[in-house]
Amino acid sequence: MKEENLDEDGVEFSWETKEGELIKYSEITDSHLLNILRWIEKKAVEGIILVVGGGFCAEDMWGDKYAIKGNDVLKHYDYNLLVNEAKKRKLCTDKY
Repeated sequence: MKEENLDEDGVEFSWETKEGELIKYSEITDSHLLNILRWIEKKAVEGIILVVGGGFCAEDMWGDKYAIKGNDVLKHYDYNLLVNEAKKRKLCTDKY
């Protein structure tokens, strides 16, 4: 595995599904990877709301909301790493 898919602790990056399952980038199916790329591209155009905060229980929860679009969304979702994974698998079209 190349270092580009590892975080600062040497752990491989993973994608969290809407069901909460973590899948390492190298283990995402080809069709799922392409769907993720399309989803990120759509969200980059539409924009997303990030909630950043903390707390240990419902009564203690707090958060700040931030609206981001474009390159900020791409960066937030590790778009370039996912594109590199698709290129490594030779899944890319001219778009990537």
